[in-house]
Amino acid sequence: MNTSTVRAYATQGHLSPGTTRYGARLWTRREVHDRRDNAPGQGKGGGRRAGEPQGPRKTHPYENGPRLTVAAQALTTAAPGTPKGRIAAELAKLHGHTRRTWERLLTTAATTHHTGDDDPS
Repeated sequence: MNTSTVRAYATQGHLSPGTTRYGARLWTRREVHDRRDNAPGQGKGGGRRAGEPQGPRKTHPYENGPRLTVAAQALTTAAPGTPKGRIAAELAKLHGHTRRTWERLLTTAATTHHTGDDDPS
C-alpha cells in the first residue's frame, strides 16, 4: 500500500492517527494490512450485483430529434456506396452544424433504423 494512501486513510479516520517518531508518522504493519484486506464495502454486499439492471437508460442527445429523421432520409435517398462523409458534408451545408455532427447522426440513424415524418427545420 502506498504511503500517501496510508496517510489519507488516517486523515479520513479509517486508520488510527498512528504514532510519531523522529518526525514521521508510523502505523503497525498489522493495522495497515487489516485495513487493506478488510476494506469497507469489499465483499460486504455493496454495489450492483452482476446481471442486475443498471437503472434507467439515459436518452441519447439525438434521440427523437428532427435531425435524426433528416439523416435517416438522407441515407435512404443517397446513391448506394456514397461515402458517409460526403452525405454528412452535404447535410452540413444544407442544414448547418458540423460535418462531424452529421456523421454521428448518420451513424445513429443507420444503427437504429430510424424512420419518421418529423419536420427537418
